[in-house]
This record gives sequence, C-alpha cells and structure tokens, in this order.
Amino acid sequence: MPRPAGRSGARFGVTVGRTRICGMSETEIPAEVTASGTPTADPEARYVEVWNDLVSPRDLTWSIVICAATTALALGIATALHVQEFFWGLGGAVLGFVVSAVVFTPKREVRITGQAGTGQAA
Repeated sequence: MPRPAGRSGARFGVTVGRTRICGMSETEIPAEVTASGTPTADPEARYVEVWNDLVSPRDLTWSIVICAATTALALGIATALHVQEFFWGLGGAVLGFVVSAVVFTPKREVRITGQAGTGQAA
C-alpha cells in the first residue's frame, strides 16, 4: 500500500516500497493561489499531487464525477438503443473530458522571458 513520503516535512509525495513515484519540495509549490482562493500555510491542504502535477481536490473530484456521469449516460443510451456500448461509452468519456477541460481551466501563469543577451523570447 502506498504511504506518504517525506523527511522532516521537506518533501512529500508517494513511495511504494523503496521507489519514489512522485513528489515535490515545498518550495516548488505555488504559494499565491490555493484551491479555494485563500492563502494557507499548509501546502498539502491546497493541492493533490497527480502524475507529478498539483491539482485542486475540488476540481479533480468534479471532473471525475462529470466524466463518470457522461460515460454512464452514454452507456445507458447505447443499451436502450441496442448498439455498440464500447464506442458510446468511449464517446461519453471523451465528452466528459471536454466538458471538464472547458469548465476547469488551468490555474497556472506561464511567463515567457527572453534569453539573456539575445533579445528574443525563449
């Protein structure tokens, strides 16, 4: 079973056996924005780490619910129409992904700066 990793609170993530799956140091976590929009001192309370990226637990939960609902609805329609459930279920999952991507936009700000001495953007 995965267990939380970390030495004296400097890093956190998930470790399975001796293999570190993911983790970030507390200095790498953006401090300006929290999941609820309010600052907090505890970085683990604001985000959940998924595939070495930090996401809002609220947005992640709603995205999963939206994808599950659209997939179940598409499967129900396919069963009622006696057509191929696989493709309808796949279409429902893709539809849920598109809806989630539109509703929950990224919270990051990407700034492109010029390289030193060249005067061009990186």
